[in-house]
Amino acid sequence: MSSATTGDRIWYAVLFHLTRQESLTIEGLRDEMENPPARQTIYRRLESMVDLGVVEKEPGEGSAPSVYRDPNAEKRPRTGKEKPQVNYPLYVHNVGGREPDGSPTYIGPWTFSTKMVRDVVEEWIEGRVLNACAGKTELEHDAEIVRNDINPEMDADLNLDVTELGEHFEEESFDSVVFDPPFDQSQAKEHYSMHDTQRGPARRLLMRLVRPGGVFIECGWNDHGPALGYAEDWYREACHRYRRGPSYQPMFLTVDRRRTVFG
Repeated sequence: MSSATTGDRIWYAVLFHLTRQESLTIEGLRDEMENPPARQTIYRRLESMVDLGVVEKEPGEGSAPSVYRDPNAEKRPRTGKEKPQVNYPLYVHNVGGREPDGSPTYIGPWTFSTKMVRDVVEEWIEGRVLNACAGKTELEHDAEIVRNDINPEMDADLNLDVTELGEHFEEESFDSVVFDPPFDQSQAKEHYSMHDTQRGPARRLLMRLVRPGGVFIECGWNDHGPALGYAEDWYREACHRYRRGPSYQPMFLTVDRRRTVFG
């Protein structure tokens, strides 16, 4: 994190702080940071995290400070201690430069056409893989990849709605599931004529297809996933944040793993 910007330092500090307790204040965060930035700088970053749904804000009354809370705190897995233990590495990528073919690097509607994203996915997938919303880009892997895309014009093994995959495959039949659906309602309508509200139900269905010990890789505008608020038998391996420039919100790629032993 030595090359991280001030904004990245604040983002990382907030996420780390919320793995140990369910809420924070600006002054409390500054007390825990080494060489903390100005209060107003932290305030602006927290407000942007509120806009993205990463944290929730409870305005203080009178002179009391505002409190920022983890919206998934009550759903996070408990380990028998007082606070949930959800600690994982956060990697920050600056989107830019050139692709191998010389074209500009950016994250467009086909996420895995961007090498810095595709490389991370290909590093994590293992065993039999389900690419649930495959799109145009084919991932490289030394084992079977089942490609599904609802669009019949895509080169895919199946052209099913994601919510129908549970009827086609047995539970725990994949070592890896890759879930890269439309990130928001505008993308969902433009590319698939679907509602973005289907993302949560689709995620829960796909989680059941992962074998114990397997991984669930998801892309989106936030860091939601199986390990953060959906099931106690999952934990987070890593979170990748792709900074797309000052005028655009970042993209997240999360890697969650299903526990082999739970109880």
